[in-house]
Parts: sequence; C-alpha cells; structure tokens
Amino acid sequence: MDFLGLGVPELAVIFILMLIFIGPRDMPKVMKRLGRLVHDLQEISGTFTTTWRREMNELAQDEAVKATRQEFSEMRESLTGLSKDIQSIGSGLNRDLPKDSPEPPQGKSGSD
Repeated sequence: MDFLGLGVPELAVIFILMLIFIGPRDMPKVMKRLGRLVHDLQEISGTFTTTWRREMNELAQDEAVKATRQEFSEMRESLTGLSKDIQSIGSGLNRDLPKDSPEPPQGKSGSD
C-alpha cells in the first residue's frame, strides 16, 4: 500500500506519534479534520486539473485555427501568383496570334 508516497511502516510511525502527541481522546477529532482536509485538497486538485485541461484544449484549438488561417493565406497568395502567371501567358498568346487569323470558335454552353 502506498499513500502520498508513504508506505505502511511510515504511516504506522506517524499514527503512533499522533497518538503520543495528540492523545487517544482527541485523535478522532483530528482524524476527522485531516480527512476533510484531504477531501478538500482532492477536490481542489480535481478542479484545477479540469480547468487546466480545458484551457489547454482551448489553446490547442486556437493554435489550430491560427495554423489553418496561415495555410489559407499562403494558398491565397499562391493562387494569386498562379492567376497572374496564367494572365501573362494568355496575354502573351494573344500577342503571338496573327492579326488576320479568324477568332477561335466559341464552345457551346451546357444550357442546351
């Protein structure tokens, strides 16, 4: 058995010392107070742990949102550059076409 890092022999020594210094008459009162203290500490620890985990999850979500926004921003910049490249290629093709050639036929729209 291990309680707060103390084994059975250590707990027995503590119990005997408490009996000597506190006395058998006040021992139940002290143990009751000690039990309440341990219960309150466990409750505080549980609340702290729950709050900590919730905050860390929110922080992770915020970081994920920031990372996603950064990725979208980078994609937008790439697409803008790609669009400019396509436009410059198209204008270069228009310059290279002979002036007396007929216009290319327009494709039919899919609304037939």
